[in-house]
Amino acid sequence: MLDFSEFMRKARGDMSLYELSRRTGITSQQLSNYERGRSRATIDKASLICKALNVTFVLGVYPSPKGAENGQEHPDIQ
Repeated sequence: MLDFSEFMRKARGDMSLYELSRRTGITSQQLSNYERGRSRATIDKASLICKALNVTFVLGVYPSPKGAENGQEHPDIQ
């Protein structure tokens, strides 16, 4: 499974961070931080980015792995 930073790099293709910034209203520096995994996008920001990249944004519910009921994160979700 791709984490959001990998997804952004692949989905952006040859679109510049400047253009993505213009389309989303998110600074190119912040977008760069998302792509490098230095910070995590909120759901609202991720939605804006997906819309600008013409990608459907869907939130999914994953079955809890064994032990996750104690507040642990799903190992595939980053």
